[in-house]
Amino acid sequence: HGDCDNDNGFVHCHCVVGFANSGDEYCNICAKGYYGYPDCQPLPAAVDRPSLCSVPLMPTNLNVPGLLGFDPDETGHSFHIADNYYIDLEHSTHAMRFTISSKSVFHIYVEPNTIDVDLYLFHATSDGTPTSDEPIAQSVNKKIEESMYAQLLPGSYVLHFQYVIWRSTDVTTDCNTLDMELAIDSMPRLLSDAHLCNGFLDTVVLPFHELPSGNIEVHAEGYHYHTNETFTASIDSTRADRFFFKRSFHLTRSPTAMRAVFHIRLDYQFAHGDLNVVLERSSSNHCGSDQPSSSANCVIGEDFYNSHVLDATVDGNQTYTVWIYLVQPLDASLVSCVQFQFALDIEFVPKLDTLFTCSQPRLPESLNYANAFAPDGSLSYYGEFLFTASSYTNFTLDRKGLLRFSLSAKEKKNYELLFYDGQNPPVSLYGSETGVFGLRVLPGNFSIGI
Repeated sequence: HGDCDNDNGFVHCHCVVGFANSGDEYCNICAKGYYGYPDCQPLPAAVDRPSLCSVPLMPTNLNVPGLLGFDPDETGHSFHIADNYYIDLEHSTHAMRFTISSKSVFHIYVEPNTIDVDLYLFHATSDGTPTSDEPIAQSVNKKIEESMYAQLLPGSYVLHFQYVIWRSTDVTTDCNTLDMELAIDSMPRLLSDAHLCNGFLDTVVLPFHELPSGNIEVHAEGYHYHTNETFTASIDSTRADRFFFKRSFHLTRSPTAMRAVFHIRLDYQFAHGDLNVVLERSSSNHCGSDQPSSSANCVIGEDFYNSHVLDATVDGNQTYTVWIYLVQPLDASLVSCVQFQFALDIEFVPKLDTLFTCSQPRLPESLNYANAFAPDGSLSYYGEFLFTASSYTNFTLDRKGLLRFSLSAKEKKNYELLFYDGQNPPVSLYGSETGVFGLRVLPGNFSIGI
């Protein structure tokens, strides 16, 4: 009831819908949500999350307003989402259908997960039924990151997620989730950004280029690296090795009752290319793997909307290496580089401080990172962020327009949103739990404080 191969060094079977693997037996039982082996039929019950699971369900149809169904300027459909989604183990699979009207680029990334997530992209009818058993693209790895980058012609497609449980101990909760970032961009829109690389390819600049080579010594006062420079990962710099950047840091012994914390942030355009960060202790071979995963000596970051963030608590009196790598090779016919901004903080904090245990990223200091604004001057930025007593972000607009903010405070806190334009007294907007605000503005430099 499926097709098997061992191309990746282990037996893997892609089962016909309704069938599943069980240990060393392949496609020989009904998948969860189906019954009646060998004629497995779907159970009639509807799919939903457990009542205490608040993460969103993945969409089944992308051609709806707010996703791929919005194309006001008729330049080709485009959309981008990044979130933590519910894994439907009751059915062990999920189907996501979409139709595009122009040649487009499809890009998806799924973070490593204890539940194995495999991806298959098919040509399909408009209702999402695959027109062939052979996928046009796939990503099949075992418990490591999954990534797919494909050029698509106009037509209908369906993306299948298949969930595989290798051991019963992999399922530790009723609310299993996956972190996914997905973008579809029309080819004309993507190619319009290609010229942005031209001025960077002759002299590729990477973080710390202004410092002497060798280990960077980090003492008890910590170390901070923040710059407005735009860095570049080019085809030439990543062709031989996707791990195109590394820099090592030697930390002093941690002061009494303190521990060391790394905070690293990359900002880039996911549709152009996906960058990840790895923090490695002692050794210097990016954890001995072309596709690293978290281990005792290796920490990988998390993907967020157009960004990648790594937060890690580490021991002092050790040497650590920061790696940046390209998840998928660049496509020379589309883009010749990925531009990004990089920030790093190493601090010694009290062991009783719990701030570093928060899994959400901080609000970025600036939204003026590489290619953040689309060619038409628009910007869409969203996510779930860590807020301390006050947080600020800055940005620059080159034309008049409408700013729209939507905030939701999970802890039912009151908040004040301060909007500065650099010329007039700040505009204060107050809210409790949730709030939506809109302002018309002229070109200029702005700051938002919360």
